[in-house]
Amino acid sequence: MVPAAQGDECGSSERQAGSGIWLKIQSQGGCLVDEGPAVFVPSVEEARRTLARTAREVLEERKPADPDPEFFLFRPGTGSGWDELVRCESYRCYDPRVPDRGMEVSYALYEEGGLSGVGGMIWTYGVYLTVTGPPEVWDHTAHLPCGRDLYD
Repeated sequence: MVPAAQGDECGSSERQAGSGIWLKIQSQGGCLVDEGPAVFVPSVEEARRTLARTAREVLEERKPADPDPEFFLFRPGTGSGWDELVRCESYRCYDPRVPDRGMEVSYALYEEGGLSGVGGMIWTYGVYLTVTGPPEVWDHTAHLPCGRDLYD
């Protein structure tokens, strides 16, 4: 199968029907952002396993040298699966008028800090995962919008 165009990995359901799902995965640790190539998976179940595994890997790579266990929102280890990842969701955004953009969902895996600064509380360090893919990965109905105000 030929992959979709670079800017359209998470595109229309016609391309995905019966063939699989494209996921764009971006990770952030502190101020360092990394976006790897799109990942192709054959099913929703495999997409969820891939995201949980990727979250564990990102957390292991990007956690601070001496992490405080109380700041883990996604606990490291083999028991960290899809259900645990879902609890770390920080936002989701989807516009059914532009389905080729896909749904964007972000997860906070580790947040350390709580320093007061100008304007209120600021975090000193965080590890995050942002994923773009078709809404069915998150059991979201394709015709319902969510979080569109993020693009306004």
